Amino acid sequence: MFKGGFISGLSSFLLAHILYILSFRAYFQKKNFYILPLIGIFVMGLFGFLFPHLGPMKIPVLAYAITIGTMLYIALGTTNKLLILGATLCVLSDSILAINLFYKHSIIGSLGVMFTYVMAQYMLVRGMINIK
Repeated sequence: MFKGGFISGLSSFLLAHILYILSFRAYFQKKNFYILPLIGIFVMGLFGFLFPHLGPMKIPVLAYAITIGTMLYIALGTTNKLLILGATLCVLSDSILAINLFYKHSIIGSLGVMFTYVMAQYMLVRGMINIK
């Protein structure tokens, strides 16, 4: 199903999200524990939906899903609206990508991934620039 560097790509994006988590932690101000179940329900719901289609990718996808959920939680604990929006768009982009890769591919999905990904990165970079 996956050729070439899929695991390498997944690993590099995983590392990027870990670095975002470490960067955002410096600005983490509020522990919104009430939001954790919502993030968990979304992440585990999507994982559960995709589970029958993941094949040998179950563990890597689960690790990635937990990491991006953590990144969203940390961003939501900042007061930086651009970081919050960027992290939310990252989760949306990766969710569309996962559905597109593992469940059903569509051109609209591919366009959605690229649009949300570019917007997410823009918001995250602008958010970090505005902090400094």
